[in-house]
Amino acid sequence: MRIRPRTWITLLAALAGLAAAEVGVRHIDRRRPPPAQGDPLPIRECADPRIRFENRPGASQALRYFDRDGREQREVVAHINDLGYRGRPVETRKPAGTLRIVVVGDSQTFGTGVADADAWPAALEAGLAPRLSGPSLEVLNCAVPGYDAEQEAASLEARWIGFEPDLVLVGYFVNDAAFKETGNQPGLGPLGWLMPLAVPNGHGFTAWLRERSALVDFVLDGAYRRLRVREWALGAAALYAEGAPGWTRARAALRSERDVCRAHGARLGVVLLPFFVRWDGGLVTSRPYRAVAAFCAAEGISFLDLEPAFAGLDLEEMLVNDRDPHSGAAAHRIEAAAVVRWVLEAGLLRSGPR
Repeated sequence: MRIRPRTWITLLAALAGLAAAEVGVRHIDRRRPPPAQGDPLPIRECADPRIRFENRPGASQALRYFDRDGREQREVVAHINDLGYRGRPVETRKPAGTLRIVVVGDSQTFGTGVADADAWPAALEAGLAPRLSGPSLEVLNCAVPGYDAEQEAASLEARWIGFEPDLVLVGYFVNDAAFKETGNQPGLGPLGWLMPLAVPNGHGFTAWLRERSALVDFVLDGAYRRLRVREWALGAAALYAEGAPGWTRARAALRSERDVCRAHGARLGVVLLPFFVRWDGGLVTSRPYRAVAAFCAAEGISFLDLEPAFAGLDLEEMLVNDRDPHSGAAAHRIEAAAVVRWVLEAGLLRSGPR
């Protein structure tokens, strides 16, 4: 069969375009920094089966972050005091004339990837203390990386409420409703087949091709990032669907925290921490947090959705780095400033009966 000249021209033009794209991609610096290196999580097993694990008293965790050339940029150290939380130790019995805030949560509140003073509970204390007339202020960052909603509630009831807080803040993150045994995380649907091909550092022919073609690597890397966002979004939607077992358990945990606080004369506030990944005109957390906000409003629980505090900002600048999706120091400062305003405007630290 004879190939027409027009067909040859089309094929050659396509090959020339691919060659030009290959050359162009090779001149783009698309390197990402290496993953952080450092110590394992400073945790230990807990005898309470509801809590399972906890911060290890007196431990520390050093994490080293690098630039795209592999040079160390900074080292971040998280210190756990002898009482088992991040920050300076306090007396278990609250001194007279002191207001105390206990904060529970997971790694987004603990401050994975940021220094002790940069985590939003520490920044909250620094920003709120000068605004109070008279009493001194203590903020205890009792968050533990990896906690779910039930562990947060159990640790509050078993231990942290004994520190006599005036206010308990729950740093709520979208995966607080993710429990391994519920098994309600969806796949990617008809696009599921593409994820193994697009995943970085894979194996087989695709990995071989990626090593030899910057264009193929560029296309598959972009596909992988979009698939990850889709996976996160679908997972979050499934977690907070009506009747989803994880969301049912998370609601029970929030009710438990409310009841524990009431029984001990403390107020409760829920802080909804955004995940800085865009989806469907908002963030991955936008729709799930509407469900959490509606629940809190119906249950008489004060809450603050922090997403509006980041409107118009470069969300990539809010991350630890593009290898670590935890909130970075800049995001923690913005979160703390918003919580300061909310605590004052809502009167969550008023004196008198609670």
